Amino acid sequence: MRTATATLRVVAAIPESNDVLFVGELEIPLEEGLVLATGQALTLSVRELELLVAMARRSGAIITREELYSTVWGVPCAQATARWTST
Repeated sequence: MRTATATLRVVAAIPESNDVLFVGELEIPLEEGLVLATGQALTLSVRELELLVAMARRSGAIITREELYSTVWGVPCAQATARWTST
């Protein structure tokens, strides 16, 4: 049940789309809220999936910390706590 709840939260957090993202050997069917690596489903937390989707959508581009905070956490980087950041 916990996995189903987490999947529902992920699907709700990702804008509706029929898209499937492909990055290397990863396949990310957005509406399903899962990640496949060479056809096998990966177990990711909600936040891990949101980060992966944010980076996959910008594959090949530089993504700043500020963009990730805004996209994934929904807060400006200035509001992020030191606990979220590794130095």
